[in-house]
Amino acid sequence: MQPDVDWLVSQFIRTPVNRLELLATIDMAMCDLEGNGITASVDSVKKLIASDKEWRAKLKKTYFSDDDIGWAITECLSLFNSTGR
Repeated sequence: MQPDVDWLVSQFIRTPVNRLELLATIDMAMCDLEGNGITASVDSVKKLIASDKEWRAKLKKTYFSDDDIGWAITECLSLFNSTGR
């Protein structure tokens, strides 16, 4: 388990809280979409977030812009697909 903790620390130690929230939300949305056979895109992620009562307000945050969501999708694919998620 220590190698996983070391990897997390090395990846995210200096990541601002807003970025962590964005990445965590987009990663969870991507997992939900994938589980339903839907490819993650900015539009599909935004629709999923908008459909969830607890997540809906996130779309009003400046760091949940289309560009930020697109970045987070790419970043999640890069970070987590290579780790065998």
